[in-house]
Amino acid sequence: EVVLLPCRCVFLATVALCVTCCLAFSSSPATFKLGGRAASLSLNKGLPVSPRHATAVFAPRASLADFGVESRIPEAPSKTKCACGSGKTYEDCCQKHHESGKAPADPEETIRARYSAFAYAIPSFIMASTHPKSEDHKDNKQAWEQELVDFCQSYRFHRRGERVLGVKMEETRYLGTGDEASVQFRARMIGPGQKLVTFWERSRLLKKDERWYYKSGALLEFEGPLL
Repeated sequence: EVVLLPCRCVFLATVALCVTCCLAFSSSPATFKLGGRAASLSLNKGLPVSPRHATAVFAPRASLADFGVESRIPEAPSKTKCACGSGKTYEDCCQKHHESGKAPADPEETIRARYSAFAYAIPSFIMASTHPKSEDHKDNKQAWEQELVDFCQSYRFHRRGERVLGVKMEETRYLGTGDEASVQFRARMIGPGQKLVTFWERSRLLKKDERWYYKSGALLEFEGPLL
């Protein structure tokens, strides 16, 4: 079943995966986006957009043991295809962004890196790549991080056999003086009942210090079951 939703700002970030991407609907106002809330690629609470001080650098956790979660980061990054679906290995793609804890210098790369951060359960990067003015920003970083981890654990981003689902860029536009960008993309995940979830989001990103941060996202359409 395909459900069409009006374009409006919600999380990416909700993410999404990106998802604070962040993608799930609940009884709360949280939204399903890769943006950034709770786990809100557009990469808000369902797939994410979570806000965070744009100049802050979040070091990746050595372990997610504090949350009772095992790391999903590839053990062989030079041989593993990146979860974002670029076709490159993780080592040649999103790893550098995740390890540096800094948002990329390209808006599409920010969306890709947020999506793969959801796939690999790296909440620190999702938080670090969220613009400080995002409505999904949370002062309680521990609670925010926990929400992102919970979202990551609710979805899978690979098919059986480790086949990548990924995110596909459909349209990127630079607005105003070039310090704002709109990125429309399609992202896929495995949701409840092992069913495929596909959603389309238009994310708004802002540039600060030559890096692109997720600001907000509008969920355009989705197919499949959501939590």
